[in-house]
Amino acid sequence: DFNPAYIDSKGEFVIGRRVGTTSQVSEVLFDLSQSGGYGLGISRRHAVIRWTEHGYEVLDLGSVNGTWLNDERLVPHKSYPLASGSHLRLGSMRLFVLYRPLAETKQKL
Repeated sequence: DFNPAYIDSKGEFVIGRRVGTTSQVSEVLFDLSQSGGYGLGISRRHAVIRWTEHGYEVLDLGSVNGTWLNDERLVPHKSYPLASGSHLRLGSMRLFVLYRPLAETKQKL
């Protein structure tokens, strides 16, 4: 089953589940609760994706059920480069990551 989801964030965002008001107000949350996140093993604050001067990177936030990038399990709290076309697995949920490079987006504005 394929369900596209989009997020527009130029800094960083957390992937996880919103539970009541437990999320930190200052962070952008890509909320997977409505996509069955709890049953698929998504932690409240599972991973973060952020832009750096070298491109996007992903970081597991010490999630209970782990994060994989292209079938490699991530060491918690360590950054990994995240290329467009990468496969992410958070718990049992599989995500396919596509993005336009930031420089390309700026030229089109």
